[in-house]
Amino acid sequence: MSSTRKAWGVGVLLLLAAAPLIGARFWNLEADMPLSLTRSGMPYTDEGWYNSNAFNLVRFGRWHAPLGLNLGVNLPVYAAMQIVGLKLLGPSLGSARAVVVVCSLVLILAGHVWLRRDVSRRAAWLFTVLAGTNFFLFGYSRLALLEIPLALFIVLSFYAVLTPASRRPLLSAALSSLACAAALLTKSTAMPMLPAALFVLWRRDPDRRRAIACCALFLAIQAAVVSGYYVVAARIWPEDTRNFLIHNFASGGAWMAGFIPLPPSALPPESDADIAATHPPMAEDAEPPPASTSSPAVREHWLYVQLRSSYATLRVGVLSDPLLYGGAAVFGALALLLSRQLRRNLLVQSMLLWLTGYFVLIVIKHYWPFRYYVPVIVLVLVLTAAGWEELARRGHRALSALFALVLLAAVGGSLYRTWWYLSTPRFSWLEMARDVDRVIRSEAGDEATLLGNGATMVTMATGLHGIEDRRGLGTLERRVRHYRPKYYMVRGDLPADRVQPVLDVLYTMELMKRYDVFGNYLNREDVRLYRLIEKPEAWPDAPPR
Repeated sequence: MSSTRKAWGVGVLLLLAAAPLIGARFWNLEADMPLSLTRSGMPYTDEGWYNSNAFNLVRFGRWHAPLGLNLGVNLPVYAAMQIVGLKLLGPSLGSARAVVVVCSLVLILAGHVWLRRDVSRRAAWLFTVLAGTNFFLFGYSRLALLEIPLALFIVLSFYAVLTPASRRPLLSAALSSLACAAALLTKSTAMPMLPAALFVLWRRDPDRRRAIACCALFLAIQAAVVSGYYVVAARIWPEDTRNFLIHNFASGGAWMAGFIPLPPSALPPESDADIAATHPPMAEDAEPPPASTSSPAVREHWLYVQLRSSYATLRVGVLSDPLLYGGAAVFGALALLLSRQLRRNLLVQSMLLWLTGYFVLIVIKHYWPFRYYVPVIVLVLVLTAAGWEELARRGHRALSALFALVLLAAVGGSLYRTWWYLSTPRFSWLEMARDVDRVIRSEAGDEATLLGNGATMVTMATGLHGIEDRRGLGTLERRVRHYRPKYYMVRGDLPADRVQPVLDVLYTMELMKRYDVFGNYLNREDVRLYRLIEKPEAWPDAPPR
């Protein structure tokens, strides 16, 4: 049997072995997420935030929610993907998550093709096995969030830009720039891709004129696509654009590069303190920072803040998959020390540059939710496969065998966690959302509106119209008077700083139900549903409802 036939046979066997894992990604998509993958309030809220515009269009026939949280305006690529998926599959929580599952499978395939071209067939299959079984990636591939599509566009951009300069260099630069633009319009944390891609374009081609032309073309496409889109968006939806920029660049008391405090005058007119304070450096959907016992003067020093943030960034990353990160760090460092060729490898250099840039970005943001590490772990797996291949190719049998054992242990641990999660599904969020929908529709009909932190998640699951209480345009009172919600949903007690003062003026509140959701894992707080009864004196000019 020829080597080609053997390779095809091995590939077919591996694909057959992977089939159950592929199918498992689609199994019980509306089940609760694995709570070991987060230490934040993300499961209650974030999917609703990022998918609300797509669901508004498909369910209600309108893309933009007046005064609402319109993240699709500023992150249009993911929103467009979800609109297509929801129109094909029907609007539901499972359909939105299925779109991301498909992205995860394309991501693994793209990584395989990339490593097969630039490293070796063995490295490609090693990446495929590691990425296909990794529990961290498995868990986040089943959530309708931005990180998996973001990682996909980053991999596609790297695949294009690392094409040898002898093969249509301008075309590869253009394709890489388009993929990078798609990544930036999926999530702004794709910014480290810019210096990494420009580094490759400059280094890959000894012809300096052609290298300069490729870099110029790359930047021109970025300016035309990304900057052009935001110029248009700012004209059509100025408040939404300003709100997004303030949240993303003012978060953590930093602006743009992360070192210039955002002046109060930069806040949009009629904006709530919510807009600047909704997402403080450690909001409820971020991971807790390490405890500090230093004096206040030391804690306030800029350098100390950055070092503490650096430690937290590394710590949270390692916690997402300790065995894989530990093995990759130790054996990857050994491979770099032992192989001069690996140190000079443009793929490895560009990966390390991207990881450094991403690390700096997270440090500056002072914000460490586990989901931010999805693109990191994908590129760590790329480096892991390349490092193992280099050790094996150079005859370091003991090291490569030990490295393989560590990776095998990581795969075994991930498979066990995947099996345990799939064999014990829980649907506490879906059951709560459906019960809230039933209660509200039976009392107030199909046109009722639910206010709350996570109300847009209920919209995803049931179609009930929901608006967020802590995020949106203008003041909360302005949003409430516009939509006149009759019900309020909250996790734990009412937020005394922003929400309760507004609702106390406008409504009398009656507690209707309590729900145990996700095992009340976050601060042991349950979800509560309130009936909102309008106070006549607070609505003198409003028509009766």
